[in-house]
Amino acid sequence: MSQAVQLLRDLIALPSVNAAFLPPGDPCAGEAKVADYLAKRAAKARLDVERQPVAPGSDNLIVRLSPLGQARHRIILAPHLDTVGGDDPKIYRPTKKCNKLHGRGACDTKGSVAAMFRAIENVAGRKKRPSETEIVFVGLMDEECNQTGSRAFAKLRMKADLALVGEP
Repeated sequence: MSQAVQLLRDLIALPSVNAAFLPPGDPCAGEAKVADYLAKRAAKARLDVERQPVAPGSDNLIVRLSPLGQARHRIILAPHLDTVGGDDPKIYRPTKKCNKLHGRGACDTKGSVAAMFRAIENVAGRKKRPSETEIVFVGLMDEECNQTGSRAFAKLRMKADLALVGEP
């Protein structure tokens, strides 16, 4: 199994339902578990990690791969971390059917999170980092309801040469 597929399995198993879909205090609510998991992986890969507070208990996760020299270019990878709700606990169990991985958020957008995050981990693990390009992974919160994560990130006015949004 590829490392990206294993990461996707791990992400599906971490409920990150937008809190607007659930009653207060529901353990499946919020993106924090996914953000924490990715932050630990990023730190292990020696990537710079920061949190952008967006709402109480909810932060955008910003992970940077800095170039060896002065950054002249920037690529932003911007998937969201939240999912819609569902009342069947089996939806958080990754299941393979017809050579496809199924589970809550698999395509919207934990699949994008896994692909983009593995890409930045792979580049960080190379002996030679990009010399002039900064890569920024932004795990956005609250896309499924109010897009407050995207709105907060936009206020940073971060310029980029290329931005990839993980929405299918």
